[in-house]
Amino acid sequence: MILSSPIMQKAIINDTRVDNYIVHQQKEAQVSISKLPVLKEEYYRSLLLELFDFKPLLYKEEYLCRLMTEYFAHSYNDVMQLHKEVLDSLKKEVIAVSDKWRSMILAVSIEALHADDFMQRVKKSVAYFFNTLQQLFVKPLDVTKQVKSKNKEVMKRLEDTYTELRQLLIAHCYILDKLMTEDFDVKLYLKERQNAQLAALDNQSDKKKTAKKEKKQEKPVKEKTWVVTYKLFKEGLMPQEIAIRRNLTLNTIYSHLSRYIESGDIRLEEVIETEKINTIRRAIKLSKPEDGKTGIKELCPPDISYSDITLVLNAMNTEP
Repeated sequence: MILSSPIMQKAIINDTRVDNYIVHQQKEAQVSISKLPVLKEEYYRSLLLELFDFKPLLYKEEYLCRLMTEYFAHSYNDVMQLHKEVLDSLKKEVIAVSDKWRSMILAVSIEALHADDFMQRVKKSVAYFFNTLQQLFVKPLDVTKQVKSKNKEVMKRLEDTYTELRQLLIAHCYILDKLMTEDFDVKLYLKERQNAQLAALDNQSDKKKTAKKEKKQEKPVKEKTWVVTYKLFKEGLMPQEIAIRRNLTLNTIYSHLSRYIESGDIRLEEVIETEKINTIRRAIKLSKPEDGKTGIKELCPPDISYSDITLVLNAMNTEP
């Protein structure tokens, strides 16, 4: 429709309140947009803090320790004492250290969080917590599985707490292992956090299936422990994941895989990164024979363990 004459501006009734509201909303939108970079960086900081938050593990271990003290002090005194030792070590070697580290993360600037030297410190911290958690929990979790009671309510509480503690440990160790050699990144961390949670749930699901299967079998054939490790490795599990799943030390898993490296069924490079292998080989050449593994370890970065060194040495002994 075409008007016979144009509408004059003075003929249009304006509501200043609407205009003011629109202007205000536009300003607020601009303020919000200007804050996005800061919010993004603070989210980065919050995830970094989350990575080193081990309080949930502490709370579960405290509750498990109380259960052992209250209901199993006489029947399983050795297990109870072991959990008390773990709890004490957890507070000193993990919680106290992580609290200091988290305080530092809160104190430094955003720019410092992205600095190369800080990233290297993050990797060293990740390696420290990974190794410490494994050393603390592998044996206690293994012996706790053997605890029995005729009190069904107590057993349910014990089994639930044990399961939750184990899932937390698997999730923590999974993500720490993945970030040991990678620079911390939001996208990477979120991806591995999700994978860690799935790994913990899958592990529990596998245990339930195994338990049902064992009940059906009257005389199960027990495989050799190194064969079980080999099969899990061939299924795609890393040595660290196998150690957690089987409640064994990483050194034990490496000793199992060493058999198959010697036989040629597994290549050394499948177990340890090529860069680590080369670093260890150089350290072996530079070290004195009388200094043994200690001398080699001193020449290696912190993320290289004695288990890594032992595996490389064993592989070198089989070389022509």
